[in-house]
Amino acid sequence: MSVLKVAFHATLKPPDHPTPSGDRTVARLILAALTAAGAEVTMPSRLPTRARTGDGEEMSRLRAAAETEAGRLIAMVHRGEAQRPDVWLTYHLYYKAPDWIGATVARALAVPYVVAEASYAGKRDRDGWAPWQREMLGQLRQADAVLCLSPADRAGIAPLVADARLFDFPPFLDTAPFAMLARPEPAPGAPTRLVAVAMMREGVKLDSYRHLAAALGQLGDRAWSLTIVGDGPARDKVQAAFTHLPGDRIVWAGLADDAGVRAVLGGSDILVWPGIGEAFGMVYLEAAAAGVPAIAYASDGVAAVVRDSNTGIMVPPHDVAGLAGAIAALIDDPVRRAGLATAARTFATGERSLAQASVRLSDVLYPLVGKPRPTGR
Repeated sequence: MSVLKVAFHATLKPPDHPTPSGDRTVARLILAALTAAGAEVTMPSRLPTRARTGDGEEMSRLRAAAETEAGRLIAMVHRGEAQRPDVWLTYHLYYKAPDWIGATVARALAVPYVVAEASYAGKRDRDGWAPWQREMLGQLRQADAVLCLSPADRAGIAPLVADARLFDFPPFLDTAPFAMLARPEPAPGAPTRLVAVAMMREGVKLDSYRHLAAALGQLGDRAWSLTIVGDGPARDKVQAAFTHLPGDRIVWAGLADDAGVRAVLGGSDILVWPGIGEAFGMVYLEAAAAGVPAIAYASDGVAAVVRDSNTGIMVPPHDVAGLAGAIAALIDDPVRRAGLATAARTFATGERSLAQASVRLSDVLYPLVGKPRPTGR
């Protein structure tokens, strides 16, 4: 039986990029799921096509570079210097990141074109991003299958793409490393161990840190500690947001690799991250796999990875008092906290596992290219 050959490309950041981010994590997980589904995966290009400013000159440069790259890849296949894939899969398509490489190569080689995570923002049809959104929409309509990582994204593109080409592909995690985590129990009377994991950048990340700091200031005399994992250009502003809180309660852990993040989560009781502007936060799934319930603002993105009152608690967006109340409620109720922790771990290791994601991919890709699924999958 021939192996399914998949060409994989990430428009924002290649999976082997040195800087950690949610995009890199998801790209790596998709690669792992493809491998678990029995595919032979190549990355023909590592050229990102994400724009930073939307400036016409910047976008023209990106498009020219992408078209040159696509031409190079097509020529290599025609010359026999590279294999023809059975399918091309691109991760992340939206108005800032048209996929001139994957869509062009797939069309030229007459192979199915699959997109994992696509979003449409109608307001971008009327601003400076409009030309690039039109490019993205053309590529989206070309796609033979679109894997939808969140209900919000699916709802946004449903009017643009036939329902038969839309497939739910919810965020998932390789939970195997979490199974080996040691979870040290706190000493009797010890402070409740809170944790936040996020890069320190201007915009919604900084806003989330500021909301968290404000909420912690409303916890009264409750005993808590907070470990913050993350760093970035807005570090000084983030730290300034917490200066009204007792310094001995906060540990600034800095950047950590995947193992380091797991270790911190394994020694925590509650993930406290507002998640302003999150498309979906992988850290919520990581916390769940570690048996740590989450508290966050309610949004479509967060709802894709947190089940309210089951794996965590969601409160209305930008409701700092509500955020503080939810944190206080779980500090005060360790029994409820333990129930949420158990449900969170079951959720992550069950329906949101790498094994389940590989099954979902198999169900889409193998029929698409007319190949039988490998036995045992």
